[in-house]
Amino acid sequence: MRFWVVAFTVLSVVARPVSGETPVAPPEDGQDQSSSTEEQKSCPDGKEKCNPRKKDCCSKDDKGKECKEKAPPAGYFRIPGTVADARVWTSVRMQIIHDINNAIEYGAGYDCMHVASILIKKINRSMTRFHMKETRFGVEGRIPATWNGADSLASFFLEGDLYGAQNVIGGENTTNQALLRVRHAYVRWGPLLVGQYWGAFCDHDAFVDVVDFAPPVGGVSLRSPQIRYTSVFGNVAVAATLENPEGEYLDVNGKAHFTKINRYFFDKDEGSNLAVDRIPDLGLSVVLNQHDGGHMSFRSSFRQWSTRTTGGKKSSVIGIIAGAGGVFKVFGRDEINAQVNGGRGVGRYLFEVSGTGAFLDKEGELRAQPAVGGMLAYKHFWTRTLYSVLAGGYIHITNHSDLRQVATTTPVNKELFSASANVHWHPPGLENMRIGAEYLWGMRKTEKNGTGNLSRVMIGVKADL
Repeated sequence: MRFWVVAFTVLSVVARPVSGETPVAPPEDGQDQSSSTEEQKSCPDGKEKCNPRKKDCCSKDDKGKECKEKAPPAGYFRIPGTVADARVWTSVRMQIIHDINNAIEYGAGYDCMHVASILIKKINRSMTRFHMKETRFGVEGRIPATWNGADSLASFFLEGDLYGAQNVIGGENTTNQALLRVRHAYVRWGPLLVGQYWGAFCDHDAFVDVVDFAPPVGGVSLRSPQIRYTSVFGNVAVAATLENPEGEYLDVNGKAHFTKINRYFFDKDEGSNLAVDRIPDLGLSVVLNQHDGGHMSFRSSFRQWSTRTTGGKKSSVIGIIAGAGGVFKVFGRDEINAQVNGGRGVGRYLFEVSGTGAFLDKEGELRAQPAVGGMLAYKHFWTRTLYSVLAGGYIHITNHSDLRQVATTTPVNKELFSASANVHWHPPGLENMRIGAEYLWGMRKTEKNGTGNLSRVMIGVKADL
């Protein structure tokens, strides 16, 4: 613990501010377009730089002349009476889902390909569903500022979608309503970010371009409230984070448990088995950006959580995980996305295995569970507006020996597989619109050799406004 605190402090002191990128149209998953420092162009001879709030140059001879304000970047507007710029956007998205030969348990995987929830007992039926839950709304504001004596930007970013908790009033019988959910909500000032953003263990620039909302098996898609400090050294970006923790474990019956804050503080039932978070998760990522637009990433996270069991007995466990991968340019615009992630106590850090980070044995001791996953994808451009992605993934969970004896009435996952192939098309003249069709296949294997597989066809329509 002391090592992580010292490392985070040293990094914050010696690192220089993060260099900026200019925000553009609505951000995709894995493409955060929030604002940071703009480049300050050199002034012609005989002129000097203006105040950072007014970027144009002024003549040294025109001392009484005020600098001309620079117009907001494309897509932004100037907030009247201020020097702040802002933008708003929406991304309207509809998904058409058709399950061919099986189904997914109702819940998180009902609207996306959640392989871990494929039914083990095959029902041999097809199902069709339409939904708009991926639709997004966002607002961003930014104001010129300084960090450590250098020009910078202070910005805020808020984005939501409609994947909130299910509202059953009306439901699909009448309104087909969905509830708003926060995706990103943060403030950024120079190299410092505070708020909800992609976790350090998530390489969001390496997300696979699939029609489905969920990433391929073996990928990472985790956002969390955090404090992040990012430093850039040439083409290398280093980020250190303190992130919101979430304890998790499987009990002897194979049931997943998570942190229950209110019960921990107020429930007097000493027989309750509760996961308890005492310290934040600690994350570190190193990204090597390549000149051709590709990159490599190396990521790690440290987590610790405990539990109070029957009779008030306490036990704790430590999770140490690591990952590597990136995007690699090959022929023309084609690219390969690859990553591998694993360690002890991985759990929720892999999209499909949330809740499996530890096992609470019969003696009330938490045992960290190892897991490893990986994914590989190839993106090929047929034309400037037509491209396809072929992707596959795999996860293996090493369950505690006691879990392997759990009755088949409570299946415990040990292996997950996925594969998908799609085609995306941007209609000519409508670059902000995309239509995609995708075939997905997934298979789930449990302890005691239970198996479930599912074939799904999807069509997705997206329009950014």
